[in-house]
Amino acid sequence: MSPTIHFTNPGFGTVEADEEEPLIAVCERTSTPIEFGCMNGECGTCLVILEGGAPEQPISPQEQAVLNVLAAGEPGARLGCQLFAEGEMKVEYRGLTPRPPPPED
Repeated sequence: MSPTIHFTNPGFGTVEADEEEPLIAVCERTSTPIEFGCMNGECGTCLVILEGGAPEQPISPQEQAVLNVLAAGEPGARLGCQLFAEGEMKVEYRGLTPRPPPPED
């Protein structure tokens, strides 16, 4: 069975992918509006949240450093340019949208 990627952002839809197809290629092929900047895990433009957790795909030290800055403590945070299609995935595109500041005490 082919991997299925459910994008949870309004209007993004659900797409089919080839096994281990890079998410960049899936988005380009299906015109899914996720922005990719550097395409090598340095800039964070393609920050996504994988609902239900991240697939068992390794996180490079470079990607982890970016995630520590942009999505510290966010379960399922990954950079889309580093992901490959695998099984059923639920993906929320965040990009470089700043998170709201924590409430003041």
